[in-house]
Amino acid sequence: MIFLKESSGTTVAPSLESKSVVCDWDKKQKRAFHNITTGLNLADKQNIKIRFLTLTTSDIQKDNVDYVESKLNDSIRKFKQRVLRLTVLSLLRDGYIESSDIRRYYNDISLNEKFPYDYYRIRTNEGNGVAHILYKGNFLPYSWIADNWQDIHNSWNVDIRLIKRNKQKMISRYVVSQYLSSQETSFVRSSQSWNWITRGFRKVWYQFLDIMNSKYFYNPIKHRYYKKNKMFNENQKSLDFSPTNRGIEIDIFNEWYRFIYDYVSRLKNDWILLSVL
Repeated sequence: MIFLKESSGTTVAPSLESKSVVCDWDKKQKRAFHNITTGLNLADKQNIKIRFLTLTTSDIQKDNVDYVESKLNDSIRKFKQRVLRLTVLSLLRDGYIESSDIRRYYNDISLNEKFPYDYYRIRTNEGNGVAHILYKGNFLPYSWIADNWQDIHNSWNVDIRLIKRNKQKMISRYVVSQYLSSQETSFVRSSQSWNWITRGFRKVWYQFLDIMNSKYFYNPIKHRYYKKNKMFNENQKSLDFSPTNRGIEIDIFNEWYRFIYDYVSRLKNDWILLSVL
């Protein structure tokens, strides 16, 4: 199971280990898998919780004479702005949490600190239009989500789930296969905030690949990187090299997760240093 129950109103998803996984993905799906998994691994290393939020469109909203498809994007943007204005005190003042909830959910932030909201979002044509959002941020009470989504989008069917730690690849495969390549739903668009990973993420990725290409040997047939071992020789570039001569296979993505974590950490430390100066 990759989802955990967190509070009343949230639900527990069925076990997803038995879900079928798409094997032949196109570039869009591979890029989404890479972006989602990188964001999840980065959050895990930073000890930040990830939640899976689903926002839907009701029949009443869909049948509104003024409704257009772009309305969902506008509503999602307004919802994000409301989250970014939230504080623990505002939730307490408005009755969405009790004093006892502060220690349980918000013991690592100050009462007046505004909530962060870094996300990866996928919009599909399920039903009348649905947004599936992975977000890094504080606990949001289910009642607050339902009330605000009702106010913004005239829709009340929402869901939020806490993602279990160390399940990054499983949730990434699930999201991509379920919402980007399912025959039952049609993918509309995806987007992510700058800090889901980091600003200029693609540029950093290509810089990383340049380092790997200078450090290791890449086999374009096997699509694998190898580290030289004692048996390594230049014949390794041949298509018929023996396994004993091909070197030690490198898990390039584990290297990448360490690299991006160090990169983001340096940026954060530099920002803290500049703010002090």
